[in-house]
Amino acid sequence: MSQTAIEHQDPRELLDELAAIEAEIAEEVEALRLALAESAT
Repeated sequence: MSQTAIEHQDPRELLDELAAIEAEIAEEVEALRLALAESAT
């Protein structure tokens, strides 16, 4: 997405998108944490 498109998008939509991305990252981090804990034992 271009910088121009980002600047003209509704900020609330951007926040919603960021929140969704944040949730995905948190899930992936937790899955990696569990995988590491299992491999350490």
